[in-house]
Amino acid sequence: MLLQNSTLLKPSGLIRFCRKNMLNTSKSRYADGTTVKTRLRKDPNELSDRSLKFIRFWTSKNGRYFSMAVMFTGSMVAGAIPLLKNSYFLPYIRDIFQQLRGGFPVGLDRTIRKEMVPSVMNDLELSSEDVAKLKIFFSTDAEPFSNGELGSEALIGLPFWFPYTDPKEVPVEQMNFNKGAKEQTKDNENLTIEARERLASGLTLPLEAKKFAIARELVSLGEFRPQYKEAFLGSLSVFLCYMASKTANDRLGLWKQARALRLLNYAVTTNISLLFYFNFKDYLRRSTQGQIDERVAKISPEYAKGGVIFYNKQMERNSAKRELIANGESLYNRNGEEVYALLRRRNKFLSERREICQAAFDAQTSS
Repeated sequence: MLLQNSTLLKPSGLIRFCRKNMLNTSKSRYADGTTVKTRLRKDPNELSDRSLKFIRFWTSKNGRYFSMAVMFTGSMVAGAIPLLKNSYFLPYIRDIFQQLRGGFPVGLDRTIRKEMVPSVMNDLELSSEDVAKLKIFFSTDAEPFSNGELGSEALIGLPFWFPYTDPKEVPVEQMNFNKGAKEQTKDNENLTIEARERLASGLTLPLEAKKFAIARELVSLGEFRPQYKEAFLGSLSVFLCYMASKTANDRLGLWKQARALRLLNYAVTTNISLLFYFNFKDYLRRSTQGQIDERVAKISPEYAKGGVIFYNKQMERNSAKRELIANGESLYNRNGEEVYALLRRRNKFLSERREICQAAFDAQTSS
């Protein structure tokens, strides 16, 4: 039997002890000296000690400073990646994409180095200071690309097939077009003669098309500089993700709810921010591509005609690669346009870019 005068501990001491240690038990002492722990009914609205510490930290001044520091660090990293890719990492990019022959870099031929490139620079009215640190090289990539900024360090990678002037020069049977290790050539026995001929024709450009390709990359490096837009967009996306998740936690009181609800909040806001970043990045890329094509096509009718030919040739070789590459059907359609996923379209359609050049050519020749 319980002792009536000393069986229970003092109520005030027990309450203080349970509140201090967040316990849900009380002790009862029997006459024989034994004690029994009795579990108290848990309040469903009562928070654990760990949850209280979590809430106190993130709602404190130090917690707010820490979250802001994480946000600013993430914004800086997201903004620095495209800038570093166009400055500090340029030597590494060239080493990765440099075309080699016998273990040595393949140099530009005389026609491109002494005639074609200086002619394009003169048409664009570029000064010697603008191109002082510009490096043009033959790359292993399938299309022309550029990184950097004129007036500073800059690269232009011309595809390895750029010097070809006749379809007979193109060694189609020896080629292996790779795009991020996704493209693998089929056995030569499966290659159709018609697809080989179309590929060889698509890899052979006339002079005006080559000048258009070089001018397009120079204009991108000198006038548009898309890396700054991409850097700002990356930083903005991280900031919006932070603000959206913080606002949801504050307005909905998720700090006091189950951890799963906060994780759900973070997952939703992160995915929405990524969707915003990639779709807006693709939109800016497509918009910039159209502006660059229009700028180059307005230089002269020769460049406008070269743009029309260049995109016709690109669509021609893409349609040929659709048949020559093992998974080409998933990369290109029958017209030579790239096939994209449901939510993203990275590049402007080649037919739209061709129409921009055609419109500029018609406007210049009709006047």
